[in-house]
Parts: sequence; C-alpha cells; structure tokens
Amino acid sequence: MSAAGGADRARLVLGLVLLVAIIVALRFLPLADWLQGLTDYFAALGPWGIGLFAIVYALAAIFFVPGSALTIGAGVIYGLGWGFVAVSAGSTLGAAGAFLVARYLPATGSSAGRPETRASRRSTRRSDGRDGRSSSSRV
Repeated sequence: MSAAGGADRARLVLGLVLLVAIIVALRFLPLADWLQGLTDYFAALGPWGIGLFAIVYALAAIFFVPGSALTIGAGVIYGLGWGFVAVSAGSTLGAAGAFLVARYLPATGSSAGRPETRASRRSTRRSDGRDGRSSSSRV
C-alpha cells in the first residue's frame, strides 16, 4: 500500500468516526433544550440582546464559523426586522474585524519576510512604465 493510499484510508476512517460522533451527539445530547435556553437568554436581554448577538455573530465570522445557523437563529429570536438588523450589524463588524486581523496580524509563510516581496507590495509601478494613475488625475 502506498503512502497516498494510507492517507486516503485514514481520512475516510476519520470522516466516518466524526459522522458517528455527530449522530450520537444529536441523539443523546439535549441540544433542543440548550437552544431554547439560548433563545430565551437573548430574548430576555431585549435591545441589549441584539447588540450581544451582533458581537457573537462578528466573532463567529472572524473565526470562520458558518453564519447560516446564526442568521436563522436571529430570525427566530428577533423576527424578520430586528433579526435583519442584528445579522447585518454582525456580518459588517465581522468583515471589518477579519480585514483588521488580516491587515495587522504579521504574515507567516515562506515569502512573508523576504525583502523583494515587501518591496513588490509597496511598488505601484506597472510593467509598461506608467504609475497606475489614470490620465485624468495627472496634473
């Protein structure tokens, strides 16, 4: 058996184990009770709950948690209008947060610290000799 075949087999076994674990968790954990408790908690907070929900949504977006369940949850908890407001605020904050993380977190990788890479990022000179500005902006 080749190394690639062993890796494929291990990936298949891991996927099956995860699938069984999810099925067991859905069957035996009181997920419905937990979700109801969370729904009641956010609803009890009133307007502050919308802000807290938006912050939770933003953090979920930054940490790559899919937002579809949160979006549906916002609609269930707050209704169409306020759920839309909470999801819009959360997704906008999450996008801004993800941008700031990508902008200011130091890059790691094989070319992150090489001087020629940094210089090419700063350069605005194009290969045809022009500087990239439109002709109407030149004075």
